[in-house]
Amino acid sequence: MTTGLEHRQESSTELSPVAFTAMVTAAHEKAKTLVDIVERAHLYATINGRKYLNVEAWQIIGRAYGYTAKAGDVQVVRDTDGSELGLMARCVVYDANGQIVGGAEGYCMNDETTWADRAFYARAGMAQTRSISRGFRQLVSWVVVLAGYAPTPAEEMVGDEKPLAASTESEYGVCAVHNLPFFKTGKMRSPAHKT
Repeated sequence: MTTGLEHRQESSTELSPVAFTAMVTAAHEKAKTLVDIVERAHLYATINGRKYLNVEAWQIIGRAYGYTAKAGDVQVVRDTDGSELGLMARCVVYDANGQIVGGAEGYCMNDETTWADRAFYARAGMAQTRSISRGFRQLVSWVVVLAGYAPTPAEEMVGDEKPLAASTESEYGVCAVHNLPFFKTGKMRSPAHKT
């Protein structure tokens, strides 16, 4: 049996059908704005035909709900024998009033081919970046899905790309972030890829 106070607390977090409809309608509008920004600035990576948002896009949609994130110190992750396995960072997500509303951990491990030989600061930065995008993902991935994007942050998908088909190969290589072939024509000073 619940007391009156417990009942009020439970019901205060439950949305009425009208409030839920209003929330989803507002989320659709925010999703449209997100799509406009993301597509114009190309804040995503295309992996296996799906679009995954970069951390900047996660920060944008987080701000639409009054959320900000702060990544903390990076810690070394060690195996039972003491050897270094990689790096881990924690992030805390705050609402507009400074209250903690979420958080997450992000890892950058030594067995990742993209990161294994990178400098400590680069691996530490990626661990923090992943913690931030994961922190926002836990709060607003439902809006990202409404916008038509995959709910997993792009930074977590690095290394999961399928090999490119021969038709997209280029003598200038392929962009590791966008999975698009580079080309160079006419008076171009350096290779580029389509956006």
